[in-house]
Amino acid sequence: MHVPTIVSVLVLAAATVNAVPDAGMADDGVVEKRQVNNIIRLFNGPCFQNPIFQGSAKLGRCRNLYGNAVNRAESGKAKQGLRCKIFEYSNCQGASYDIIGNDPKFCKLRNKASSWKCVRD
Repeated sequence: MHVPTIVSVLVLAAATVNAVPDAGMADDGVVEKRQVNNIIRLFNGPCFQNPIFQGSAKLGRCRNLYGNAVNRAESGKAKQGLRCKIFEYSNCQGASYDIIGNDPKFCKLRNKASSWKCVRD
């Protein structure tokens, strides 16, 4: 082959590689956590009465409760396949209680719930 032909082939190959879209995938090996909607529901009555909170977050991220949900939850539901931990204090501190699926009563925390986070079960 002649040098001009080899150079032309290399230029075309480089242009082809650069033209392939990456489909939004990072090549750094990092898997980003995605926002999951409606992963936890809390109620201020036993057996899922009187809904007071419905939360969405990235899995593993601590979230503080707000408004009328703080220290009023008596029962809760976690989205199927997730385990949610309810914490006594804000910023996921203090005593905690796990919700896997539907939990009709938080007897362990005596309505003390100020923050939460969920992970895959």
